[in-house]
Amino acid sequence: MKRLATDDLLILGMALTADKTAMEQRVRGVFARKNSAKPTKALAILLCVILGVGCFTTACQPAEEVPENAERDFKAISSDLPAQTHVPDPEYFFDNSINENLDDTNAFLSTCVEEPFTPLQVPTAFSESETEIANNVFMTIEANVTVPETDGYSVTRFRSKQFTIEEYRSMISYFLPDAVWQSNMTTLCLPDGGEFDLNEIGVSDGFRFSVIRGERKMDVAGWQNGSGFFFGPRDDVVYREGYLVNDEEMETEFGEEIRMPISLTREDAQALSDKTISDMGITGVVLDSAQRACLFAEGDADGYMPVLTRGWAFIYTQDNNGLRAFEYHGSGGGPRDPLKYVASESTEIQVYVDNDGVTMFWCNNFYSVDEVVFDNVAILSAEDALQLFKDRLAHVMSYDAERRTSAEYIDVLSVTLASMAIADASGEHTAGYQGDGVETFLMVPIWSVRFRITHDGGPDEYCTYPFSATDGGALTRMDG
Repeated sequence: MKRLATDDLLILGMALTADKTAMEQRVRGVFARKNSAKPTKALAILLCVILGVGCFTTACQPAEEVPENAERDFKAISSDLPAQTHVPDPEYFFDNSINENLDDTNAFLSTCVEEPFTPLQVPTAFSESETEIANNVFMTIEANVTVPETDGYSVTRFRSKQFTIEEYRSMISYFLPDAVWQSNMTTLCLPDGGEFDLNEIGVSDGFRFSVIRGERKMDVAGWQNGSGFFFGPRDDVVYREGYLVNDEEMETEFGEEIRMPISLTREDAQALSDKTISDMGITGVVLDSAQRACLFAEGDADGYMPVLTRGWAFIYTQDNNGLRAFEYHGSGGGPRDPLKYVASESTEIQVYVDNDGVTMFWCNNFYSVDEVVFDNVAILSAEDALQLFKDRLAHVMSYDAERRTSAEYIDVLSVTLASMAIADASGEHTAGYQGDGVETFLMVPIWSVRFRITHDGGPDEYCTYPFSATDGGALTRMDG
């Protein structure tokens, strides 16, 4: 398949539609197949995430180190890294049929019981020997249990905010001060002589400019109505370790290169990444993961993509009073896996740092606190969460069990208390996942159970099942 550069995808998406939702759906289709060309897939991911960006103007806390014990036994991610991210690559393990009558947040709030905060007492780990949970499906549990420090299991409503012209100008100046610009989509905001002059029309309609920095052409882009921001190479692409998960083709093409030694230490790179987040006034996010990454050049006629730089990708996600959200895109539900609530995307920021400094930055769906609905709610125990997982997995695996001719082995790896966004209205999003940024959502405590599936003669696959920690309602699975 022909490989597409960032330039091709961004221009294509903006030319075909002025509607953000339709544009995202159009671009997501580029990488929906398992074997789609990898630059197309990653660049489409990049476009999708910057389509729904909101502005970051309000306060929260600086990013912190992710606890080292948050995940374990994950072969595709280097063992010295913080918690593994959930990669936005919508590949499906099971059925993806339509769910009906999914509840909205009013129904969720009716399940909440506010009470004084008492830290949850949990075991350090669960361990259970192999059992057959369905025909030819065998499960073993060796799972760490992680409950972050917090002063309350909060339920918080977040509201989307948009970039203003002043914020755009400040961000652009931060990354590329005194640049002489070229427009990539229109002469809008670009008078004769090439002097950069962003105006309100450009913020409303979207803009994209390029500048030569060293030997590389760099882009800055903002999307319609101030809904997104991107800074990075125009024609090149960053691939990180998380993209290798559940993807044999990516692993074969890029795995060895991505895992090569990096001269820049993670500590130095993270210090610069955290400083960038702080300098730009971004708060309310925490570090979800740090991953080895490479900047690859656009492929040649034979598809070869040489490595330009090696560095580190840092992914920051929404914080909810100490319980962080995961980076993920949901996929699923249906008769095999009935869901209760509609999950939604929340804030996500990625920073790529190499020996040249910050080479790529994008922000997706930035949200700020609108109101704390409950300071602390009663939540289910870790033991309850594990039992919910067992029941859910057994139900999923019971489908077509009589036709399963080869064994599948389930290894439960972790049980973690975290947060997830659920949409304020279920609307038409009956697949259980709202991929387009919403105006408001509730950030709620969840239990997430991560596991690995090993097939006879096939590659390992990774998945997470999340549940509302207040009532056990199933939320869309996270693949990768």
